[in-house]
Amino acid sequence: MHLMAHEYQHHLYSNIKGFVARHALDVICKEARTVSDGVGLDKAIYGCVLRATLGLACAHEIALHSLDDSPIIFDKVHLYWKKLNMTIDPSLNGELDYLYQVQMERVEAKYKNSGPDMRAKIIQKLREITCPTSTIISAPEEKITTKGRSKNNKMHLSKRMSKSKRARVDNSTKRTPSAFEYAEAKAVQESVTRVSKRSKPSQNSQQSQPSQGT
Repeated sequence: MHLMAHEYQHHLYSNIKGFVARHALDVICKEARTVSDGVGLDKAIYGCVLRATLGLACAHEIALHSLDDSPIIFDKVHLYWKKLNMTIDPSLNGELDYLYQVQMERVEAKYKNSGPDMRAKIIQKLREITCPTSTIISAPEEKITTKGRSKNNKMHLSKRMSKSKRARVDNSTKRTPSAFEYAEAKAVQESVTRVSKRSKPSQNSQQSQPSQGT
């Protein structure tokens, strides 16, 4: 287990380790041992049998990746080997520990190469795993009413109404008139008052005239 885990640390497996079946890694690793000094570059000798039969990187592909110092491409692995079995087998504890170590190394690398915002997100995700019952956002101590009049205002108004039934509280939602509306209303009122004053003397003079029959 330790020998295989050490081999998987090679840059060649960086894109596929932890994402494909362990047996696929074993097959590729065994195929990689046959590649030496660029011998795998000869397709006539190797024939890419592993690629044609299992959908995995053959010796020819591995040799090309070794020359370019590039990892095996994840998309080049057949879909069959990407269907990981999530059933926990007690005999695979060593493999689970290895996969855990791989993922933690990726998280650490991601954290080091990220900015403050991404680092905060990584810490939050780790906190959700380690402390699922805790969260940064806490619920308010009291339920906040966002619609209608608050309870405190209602209690205050009820006390004022109980002290004096004649007290009138302006609960209207009507808007306050503008300055123009105030001036217009005042002008209308003054006009009505002037007309009323002018009509009163004429009425009094008619009443003071004696009737012709007397």
